[in-house]
Parts: sequence; structure tokens; C-alpha cells
Amino acid sequence: ETYSPMRMQHVFLFSRAAVFSFLGAETYSPMRIEHVEIGAGGVYEQSLPEGWTCIVYVRRGTVAVGGEEVGMHETCQLARRGGDGLSLACVGGRDADVLVLAGEPLGAP
Repeated sequence: ETYSPMRMQHVFLFSRAAVFSFLGAETYSPMRIEHVEIGAGGVYEQSLPEGWTCIVYVRRGTVAVGGEEVGMHETCQLARRGGDGLSLACVGGRDADVLVLAGEPLGAP
């Protein structure tokens, strides 16, 4: 995980190992759930394993994902290409609050 200094506020990570095991819940494949708050002008980057599905939901503000702007209450899905990872840039002059859902596909249609 990387982020631009002085612009990042919080990253709350809810991963299979950290939370679901604590609660006694089982998942069928590895996954990550992140609540990310990015300050105006900040950037958040996260590597993703090859083939993982990744969905970003913007709760507040606007972020740039892969050159596309995603606004409040909008969702985007990243392609399942390894090595690309996730890069969120907070644009529009206001802080952003996003939910990142990522995980290994289950093999279902």
C-alpha cells in the first residue's frame, strides 16, 4: 500500500484473516474489504493479485480510477489483469471516502 504524504487520512482494512476469522465467519476465497478516506489531492495505491475482481464504490467526493472519474454514489469495476493494481486519486478539491471490495473469483458464472 502506498499513498501520498500528508493527504491520506485513514485506511480501514477488513481482510479474511483479520476480521472474518475473529468473527468465526468463513469465506470461499481470499478477499479484501477496505474503507479508504483520501484527503483532497491525495493518492492511494494497492497491489492486487492476478485475476482478482475489484469493485470501488465512492461514498463521498470524486476519485480518478484508471483515468476515469468516479463520483459520489457511483461504482466502477477494474479489469482482472495482474500487475495493474488499484490506484485512486482524489480529485475535485474535496476529501473522498471509498469502499474497495476485492477478491479471488469463485469460478461461478
